[in-house]
Amino acid sequence: LWTLEPGFLELWKSVPGRKILIKGNHDLWFPEEELKSFFDEIVPFYTIIEVKGKKVLLSHYPARDLRTFRYRELQKEISEIYHSESCSLLIHGHVHWNRFGVFCGCHLEYVKCINVNVEFTNYRPISEKELPLW
Repeated sequence: LWTLEPGFLELWKSVPGRKILIKGNHDLWFPEEELKSFFDEIVPFYTIIEVKGKKVLLSHYPARDLRTFRYRELQKEISEIYHSESCSLLIHGHVHWNRFGVFCGCHLEYVKCINVNVEFTNYRPISEKELPLW
């Protein structure tokens, strides 16, 4: 059973920035009413934002996960959205740390991406300045 440490919500709210949850496979366990306490916005699958004049696709899922065939249809859809919307970057999670050091296989779909899974970012947020938008 999931429990919240005392003081965590106050600490979380003190972190600067707008918090958007793009739901993924692990988020289905939590009632949306509980999640609303933590996020400014909750998005069911993906959203597109503009950063420095470029379209950036935000999704829980990568365009291709090389480690498993689960969620392959969702990954294919992300690749199609990326290309049809002329995005410059996909920011995703989903692919966890693994002994092979594989972040994802988005490059095989010609999708430029960054995996922001906390296991790869050392549990810290990525700033807009760190995004590879060249």
